[in-house]
Amino acid sequence: MHVLRSLSVVCVVVLAALCACTSDDEHERLRKLTNQHVSGYDPDDPFEDDTPAASLEPPPPAPPPRELPFDPSPDDKAAFDVTGYVGVRALPPDAGFAKGPRVHGVTPGGGAEAAGIRANDVVVEFAGVSFAATDDDAIGTLRNRLLQLPVDSDAQVKVWREGEGVREMTVRLGRKPPPYNSLTTPADWLAPVPHDDAVAKLIADAVALDHGEARYADVIARNRKHSSNTDSFRLREVTQAHLDLAANEGIARAITDVVARDSALSADVAAGHRAPLSSRPQGEYFGVTLDELVDSAARHVQQLTELCRAAAAAWTPEEREFVAKEFHQLTDRINEGEYLYDDSNVARERTNRRLIALLARVDRQALVPPAWLATNLLFDGPFIRSLAKAAEADGREGLLIAKDTPAGRIEIWGRGNTRHTNRTAFCFDLGGNDDWLDCA
Repeated sequence: MHVLRSLSVVCVVVLAALCACTSDDEHERLRKLTNQHVSGYDPDDPFEDDTPAASLEPPPPAPPPRELPFDPSPDDKAAFDVTGYVGVRALPPDAGFAKGPRVHGVTPGGGAEAAGIRANDVVVEFAGVSFAATDDDAIGTLRNRLLQLPVDSDAQVKVWREGEGVREMTVRLGRKPPPYNSLTTPADWLAPVPHDDAVAKLIADAVALDHGEARYADVIARNRKHSSNTDSFRLREVTQAHLDLAANEGIARAITDVVARDSALSADVAAGHRAPLSSRPQGEYFGVTLDELVDSAARHVQQLTELCRAAAAAWTPEEREFVAKEFHQLTDRINEGEYLYDDSNVARERTNRRLIALLARVDRQALVPPAWLATNLLFDGPFIRSLAKAAEADGREGLLIAKDTPAGRIEIWGRGNTRHTNRTAFCFDLGGNDDWLDCA
């Protein structure tokens, strides 16, 4: 290494000495020879480009990372934004490709539409993968290749179009969020359930009327496949009823048995009430004055709170706070007619995914008592009738009484059109033409 350094120094000294003792023409010749030795560039070569060597230019700065409109999740998959495929089409010999999946349509606003892909285009090459004539599952081949690609990346796609031949496009891949139905269904939910054979025979006879045995079997098979993974809101009874229609008879009997055993329920059903009430303590005193009724409401709300907290005992304090703060996003989405899929508001979709996962950890059996209590409290029973009687006796319009209690804010309103904007633990309004905004 020392020898090499010494030789380098000697070369520099020799070149400097030569430059010092030569004429200007000789000096220029030596300069050119030195540049050619260093860069491989000869300015006198007629075939040489006069542009300085690219290797001497500083490399261009790397492009900044693309700003995504959502927070990527490791469970996200890349999406080729088409609405599906209409089978696989074999192509004419001059197409240069054997066959490919035929596009049913494109997702509005997606990368496929932006790239110019249309319905009935035949995908002949996707991100470097084409489909051989012997490929029995070209759609599966495309999907497997898609699984290997990252979200929000560009893919080169070649499509064959009738009358135009093959064209190549750059398609920005979208994002397919993980499914909500990621919870494994308990095995006993999918097992056969006891049912009345007479009911099963009745169903079988009905199906046979139009020779629908094969279709019926296919529906049950698809239901079983779909129910193998279930979203958090499904119940065991619902799953079983989808797998065996005769199981509905068992659910109906369970309901009627409860009604038959409960005299209060039986009376409510016989009276034609819109919803049955559970047994309630006979002679329970709710109060007569507005102050007494507010205290009674606070007592019941506090009881409901304690029961619901017990059902959600698996939640941490941070998770409780998250549910209280964000639950409106789930109700907003449900009010749009959906809560599971295709939410363009990705931040809300992320939030709702977590909310549903937390709801899955609630003890559903422990929710039965507060559900009955809330039904009794809010339905047209003694408590609501006492509130209505007191509000009518007061005679005023607007807010009659409000009290902040340990259970939360309790409000009782009289007649009149009211715009409710305060979040309350319990709110009763005698008027029936009110607007309720953000009230619980």
